[in-house]
Amino acid sequence: MSKRYLNKEKSVVKTVFRFFTVLIMFFLSMQLLSAQPCPPGPGGVPDCDNDEPGVPFDGGASILLGGGIALGVRKLYGKIRKK
Repeated sequence: MSKRYLNKEKSVVKTVFRFFTVLIMFFLSMQLLSAQPCPPGPGGVPDCDNDEPGVPFDGGASILLGGGIALGVRKLYGKIRKK
């Protein structure tokens, strides 16, 4: 085998290792960040049976999601147009 092939193989292994390391760190941090206590209810007692979400999701997330979709469509259209 040539050195060029071995270097390419090492590069792929490094990239895959880095990807899975970042993925594992992401999932571990999500587990730690999701362990929030229940909000206080009446009388200071935690109210864990409340069905309401603690934070409204539709504040700016829908605008951010729409912008991401628009950017993706624009990039895809640009690649198709270049061909």
